[in-house]
Amino acid sequence: MILNKDSKITISDTNLRISIYNAFDGRCFYTGMNIGFNEMHIDHIKPKSKGGKDCISNYVLSSGYINLKKSNRVSYDLIKISTEIVSLLFVDKVIYYYNELTLNDKIISDHIEVNHFLNTCLKNKSHKESFRNYARLHLVPIKTYKSYLYDSKIKKATKPKIYYNTTKISNLYEKWCS
Repeated sequence: MILNKDSKITISDTNLRISIYNAFDGRCFYTGMNIGFNEMHIDHIKPKSKGGKDCISNYVLSSGYINLKKSNRVSYDLIKISTEIVSLLFVDKVIYYYNELTLNDKIISDHIEVNHFLNTCLKNKSHKESFRNYARLHLVPIKTYKSYLYDSKIKKATKPKIYYNTTKISNLYEKWCS
């Protein structure tokens, strides 16, 4: 699913949680304090009980304490100001991060990371390098920089992971073995 600011999406979606955490730089929208990824809450600016929607334009990163304290109490002035700030500063970032993660997941769903394939099929280190070079000559890889959790922050890997189509690398391996 390609996301836009009004797409219905629940706060339990993993890619959404990562995207919101990255877009808000791991800081509570209300207090500016750093929050660990595992301690984050996603708050509805306008509570669902007051007609708020499950969409990016109605979400902010919040500390658990603030989110639970706020509950479903609302100040319509705060909702208006918060919605404008989120629309101006955060919505596009969340959408970008989410769509990037989702597209990467979709693209690599029928692919296998080359090191995983080599570790599964080959035990000899020199055979691994030989086949890796053979695969580079015959297949087109997908390179992706995966996001990972480090010190309660979402980081993007500096070195790409290399993926090959699972069927094509398996067929190439059979050809290489014969």
